[in-house]
Amino acid sequence: MNAAYRPFSDAAAVKDPHVVLAHPRTGSSLLMQTLVILGLPWVGQYHRADLGTDANPRGYFEDPEILARGLTEEQVARAGSVDGRAVKIGLSNMVHPGRLGQWRALDAGRARLFISFRCPLESAISLRCFNPKMAEFREIFIQTMAFFYNYTREYVALAHILTGHVSGLKDRTALIPYALHIDDPREFVCQVARFAGLAQNLERQAQATANIEAALYRVKLSDMPEEYRQWYDKTPAKQVYEMLCESPDPWAKIVAWADDNAVPCAVRPECRPELEQI
Repeated sequence: MNAAYRPFSDAAAVKDPHVVLAHPRTGSSLLMQTLVILGLPWVGQYHRADLGTDANPRGYFEDPEILARGLTEEQVARAGSVDGRAVKIGLSNMVHPGRLGQWRALDAGRARLFISFRCPLESAISLRCFNPKMAEFREIFIQTMAFFYNYTREYVALAHILTGHVSGLKDRTALIPYALHIDDPREFVCQVARFAGLAQNLERQAQATANIEAALYRVKLSDMPEEYRQWYDKTPAKQVYEMLCESPDPWAKIVAWADDNAVPCAVRPECRPELEQI
């Protein structure tokens, strides 16, 4: 059976994990670094030989298999307990309908969920570091529009999951805008420490703050060609991003907006009711 369609029973039982839900080029690695510097144990490895160091010189702080498959019994048995530890999981993976059991396990295990989010145009263009073909204008357009489409449907699916299936976990979810890393590193670190429930440690907080440099913000909306911004302005991805920015709890609003506008959401659990019977 394909890993994406494994039964819900393969979800590992967990207790108090700190889950960084990763979307490409949103600062999730920096968020993991911050949690580690603040003293939280973590799961994964610093670097990835398959991705190189140019995109993330300070490391990825992830386990590639868990990033792709989530916290299954198999992956937790291989990587070790995630209880009370920070771990990064891919958003694209977790909004697949076959992952609903993992969401319920996270909810039952009182996980804390960290979601670092960023302007989708910035994220899309930043992916050039992984895709040499994006040196060509046509490929930039194709890849960017595909990113916008997936961004919209994945966040809509996430909103449906949090509001319709794991409302307790929704209340333990922190949205962290990428810009906060750069605009106010001290406040970013303090917010992360508070949400993680970590005891105040001024030395560690100072180290985590010093780890953040403005040079990390290499792809900015303000520097984009006007043509790129016109693409972005016409997409639902912009509306989703603005809703994420407007409220610390935007999920019900995103669901209502998606329903009103018939936004495609093929990955949300309700669209695959047969999986509830597995």
